Amino acid sequence: MQALAIAQLDRALIHGMSILIRQRFIALEACTDEEEQAAIHESLILLAPLFDLAVRAQDANAADAILAEVDKATADVDVDAAVAAIDSVFLCP
Repeated sequence: MQALAIAQLDRALIHGMSILIRQRFIALEACTDEEEQAAIHESLILLAPLFDLAVRAQDANAADAILAEVDKATADVDVDAAVAAIDSVFLCP
C-alpha cells in the first residue's frame, strides 16, 4: 500500500511540474516587460533540470529539446517547440 501511495505521489508531482514549466514557457512568450521576462527565464533555468529526469525517462529527444530552449537567450527561446516537447510526453490541458 505504501509503495502504491509513493508511486501515486510521484506521478502527481511530475504532472504538476509539467504544468508549471509549460505555463512558465507560455508566460515567457506573453510577457512584454524585459525584466519580468528575464525572471521567468531564470525560473525555467532552475526548474527545467529538475524536470529533466522525468522527461528523459519517457523521451530523451523531448528532454533535450526542453533543455536546449532553456539554454538559449531569453529572446531566442522557441516557446512553441518547448511546449510541444512537454505535450509530447505529458498530457497537458
